[in-house]
Amino acid sequence: MNKYLLLSIFFFLFSKTSSFGQEHFDYGFLKDYPTKELPIEEKTKLDQYAPTNHINQVQKKALHFDKITKDWEQLDCGVLYNLKLSENYNTWVVYYYWGEELHTTLVNYDLKYNFIDSEQLAMDENAEGWTLSESTITRHRIHRMDALYTEPEQIEYINFIFKNTGEIISEKEYYNGEVPDTCVHYFDPLAVKYVQALNGLNVRDENGNKIGKLLYGDKVNIIKHTTKKLSINDNGKTVNGSIVEICNYESGYNKRRYVFDGYLIEDTTLKLYNTQLCANMHIEDDKDPFNSGERVCLDDTYSIILDTPSNSIPTNFISKNDEVIIEKGRITLPLTNGKKQIFVDNTEYLESTESYEYIGFLKSFDYYLIEGSYFEEGDFFFVDQNNGEIKSRFPNYPHISPDKKTIICFYFNPYNNSSEFFVYKIDNKNQITLKHQVEIGFWAQNYENTEILWTSNTSFLVKATPIATMWKSSGNHNESYQNIHIKILD
Repeated sequence: MNKYLLLSIFFFLFSKTSSFGQEHFDYGFLKDYPTKELPIEEKTKLDQYAPTNHINQVQKKALHFDKITKDWEQLDCGVLYNLKLSENYNTWVVYYYWGEELHTTLVNYDLKYNFIDSEQLAMDENAEGWTLSESTITRHRIHRMDALYTEPEQIEYINFIFKNTGEIISEKEYYNGEVPDTCVHYFDPLAVKYVQALNGLNVRDENGNKIGKLLYGDKVNIIKHTTKKLSINDNGKTVNGSIVEICNYESGYNKRRYVFDGYLIEDTTLKLYNTQLCANMHIEDDKDPFNSGERVCLDDTYSIILDTPSNSIPTNFISKNDEVIIEKGRITLPLTNGKKQIFVDNTEYLESTESYEYIGFLKSFDYYLIEGSYFEEGDFFFVDQNNGEIKSRFPNYPHISPDKKTIICFYFNPYNNSSEFFVYKIDNKNQITLKHQVEIGFWAQNYENTEILWTSNTSFLVKATPIATMWKSSGNHNESYQNIHIKILD
């Protein structure tokens, strides 16, 4: 027989034998486990919530527990949840018990469930209570804290980075032994917080030198904790915290800097101070149709406090007029002179687009209230029922006082993060005049809750949110607010 034919048969038989020797696993059991959203904290607890749904020996083999921990055949092991880190590989968080310790581990597999790499996430305190590991997982990294509770206490914070191929390496290894002072901005931070310090927060380099300041409300991307603890005396109040490493944007670069986290808080809890309720900012656009009236500081003309009065006065002056005809793209308002005022939507050209919405009828004024939406702007306006004239335009919804002598409305410009509120006076002939245009430096009316509660003819309650946190880090509106009680003094 031809020697080349014999050689071909040999390799054929060898390859078939090798294939038959491989184990084929059914991964259908993984469908019973949830997929969790990032970022996520992973902490283990040997209590009533400790996992007990252990997997069998075949399933351990399928998930390559032999590459995760030694003595895996004798240990209780299991699966916790799936994470979507990449389209290139599968990620699972698994656990195993080692004596009185509970360990959780992140494992990356290729798309055929071949093992790529793993890294420990958390470890419960052992019987002596000496050691503990906890992690926060983001899309690009593991942020892990390892603690050894001896004397002296030893704590280390380590960042691990996911490579595109699924390998997991320490940040120091990723940067070839020396972490640069620049930071990669597209890596998900450990946490996103905001500066609560009214006078700002000092920023320092790795040597502790002060190199700048963050302002109240500034967004802070924390990328690593440090072990340095601090206690600061702030006007008789002790503020405790530690130094954190942040990714700070400076002159076109993202730099690793350090700040005290005692003045950093979650976005939805940023608080307003009474001293922030007065601001006299300059608006450069004098062509703005609403840019008129005497400019005043809030404290000059208004008494403002952060509180919630117990009383409020109903001011529901808006009703519906059954004779108004509302059709698709068209509003027809009947007038007492027998004519009609018609508003028609125009959506043919982008820069001249306009649409209208009928809000209601103010019987005591004989005014219709219409909302107009135009290209990148909008307003509210009154239409006189008697002759169809547009009487007044407002940058936002007009709130009428109980005695119908005052109108207030708030306006927030998302393009330049500026906020104002407008005060209009109504005379005995129902003529409306802009009395004050008040510029606000730090806060605005809450986007999600725009209700105004009048507590008297000259005072009202507005639900306000700091401008710095008008939107959550997710991009949604911040629903949290503080009540601001405003009393008109003049």
